Amino acid sequence: MRVTISFELAPFLKWLKDYDRDKFLRDLISGLTVAAVLVPQSMAYALLAGMPPIYGLYASFLPAILASMFGSSRFLATGPVAMTALLSASVLYGLAEPASEKWINLMGVLALMVGFIRLTVGLLKLGFVVELISTSVITGFVSAGALVIALSQAGHLLGFKITQSTLIYQVVVDIVSKIEKINLYTVAIGLLAYAIIWVSKKIHPIIR
Repeated sequence: MRVTISFELAPFLKWLKDYDRDKFLRDLISGLTVAAVLVPQSMAYALLAGMPPIYGLYASFLPAILASMFGSSRFLATGPVAMTALLSASVLYGLAEPASEKWINLMGVLALMVGFIRLTVGLLKLGFVVELISTSVITGFVSAGALVIALSQAGHLLGFKITQSTLIYQVVVDIVSKIEKINLYTVAIGLLAYAIIWVSKKIHPIIR
């Protein structure tokens, strides 16, 4: 009975019984593949949340390691999400300067609060509440989030700093007012990178 309970609470203990070299090589390849994608992605999401890039690595590796120890899924991705980073930053705008010590502390408190809420929702099995949200609301939220994320990265492409806000019109007005500060070299590198990605997709889907 004790063994059964321990396997239920920690399923990775059962996996270790039949673990061999072949499984290790498969896990190694999977781990390197995930790391190659997750490292730059998590750093970008950290910047999107107004955090230093190093915190993106903290938020990506630890959840992925813990999730892999307690289960697996072909459909569930564990780690930072662009929408979560965007929403987290929108909560703190006006309370502190992005990337400042106060901002980092507030972001930590926010993460703990959200974590406790999600844990409570999971324990009480309240996930069905999401089904009450209409499709039009979700579509509008995702579309608006995509626009805000795209505009927030425009400064990196144009070569100058732009205001960070979830209000699209404020960002657009700020970009237009600073358009004379555009860095042609930065724009050229950005367009070249996009061209490489676009051409790579046309050559073969695996290169994506």
